[in-house]
Amino acid sequence: MRLIAYIILIFLLYKIIKHYLSSEKRIKNTYSNDTQIGGEEMILDEICQTYFPKGSALRVKNRGIVHYFCSEGCREKYLTSHRS
Repeated sequence: MRLIAYIILIFLLYKIIKHYLSSEKRIKNTYSNDTQIGGEEMILDEICQTYFPKGSALRVKNRGIVHYFCSEGCREKYLTSHRS
């Protein structure tokens, strides 16, 4: 009778550990794919709604907030629409 109890206990521990390790991998993969490609953060161009690497962004600082753009065209559209 003890043998059956030990087998059930070992099986349950195995399932708990397996579930914990597999859920940790899923969370890790989800976050790394959403905002990074090749280790670089991806950002959204608010004009054309395109994600692109932050390192290649054109920047404009407006009222203390930095805005990022994927191209000169998007940057110019932003500047013309936000001129005072």
